[in-house]
Amino acid sequence: MQVLTFSLPSYFVGKFLLRTVFVRRIITFKLNEIVVGEAIFGRYRKLFSICKTDLLPLTQKQRKTTVPKVVNAALIIQRRGRDVELAGHLLPEAMAAVQDVYDRYRTSPFSRFYSETQPLYLK
Repeated sequence: MQVLTFSLPSYFVGKFLLRTVFVRRIITFKLNEIVVGEAIFGRYRKLFSICKTDLLPLTQKQRKTTVPKVVNAALIIQRRGRDVELAGHLLPEAMAAVQDVYDRYRTSPFSRFYSETQPLYLK
């Protein structure tokens, strides 16, 4: 019983820390769909894809933190009636860049979007 008492909390804390530190969110804009996946230690996993015609404007969800002048924000996308995080926990400049690329993809033809947009590598 003592083994379970100590191993379960350490497993969940370790899993949370690994996901927080090492997982990268990868957003791929294709001709008719947006594909969101994540990579951890070089292994890619597709999370979901949404058709371009089904895309709604992004909403921003914020939570207060105990650190002064820091806002914990996430960009939320609607998928099948559920809120899914597209990008989160980034600096305000990075959040604005993701929002700008997403809005440009949603509103402009793909050829124009593809020629005007440079890849973003956010850390």
